Amino acid sequence: CGTMKMIKEYLRKTKLKKEKEIERRNVADELPDFTNRLVLLLNAGLVLTSAAAKITEEEERDCYFYKELRNINERVRNVNSSFITEFREFAKRSGVRELLRLSNIMADNINKGSELVNKLEQEANFMWHMNKKQVEERGRIAESKLTFPMALMLIALLVITAAPAFMSFK
Repeated sequence: CGTMKMIKEYLRKTKLKKEKEIERRNVADELPDFTNRLVLLLNAGLVLTSAAAKITEEEERDCYFYKELRNINERVRNVNSSFITEFREFAKRSGVRELLRLSNIMADNINKGSELVNKLEQEANFMWHMNKKQVEERGRIAESKLTFPMALMLIALLVITAAPAFMSFK
């Protein structure tokens, strides 16, 4: 009975870890696109909170990142909380470095009045570059995982083709 509880707990923790990793990957994948759209709307004359709200309202994807942004916008409207504060809390909860940097850039803009659009463009370019590197790395990992099954298939093919030749020598 005790071992069953331990197994169930282990399986639950493993499932939670996988879900958390999927959420982190989703945030990292969606962030460059969100940042580029944010830059476009800021260049069009919208303020930061309006631009973020517009992006989340128009976005139809039902992924973790946009669900969280919708929750942030809901809290900003209903509780009268600050968008930057809520966004920073989300960044801390997610643990994604790029999101933390983005929230810090936004907070610096509020506190110091820095050049937000230029910094966001630089960050978006950096995120696209990092995303590209991660996709290439995932491709290499998938390729290495497929090497063993391909080797087994090659061996099976060699055995199938060579078996009649060996049988004829008897």
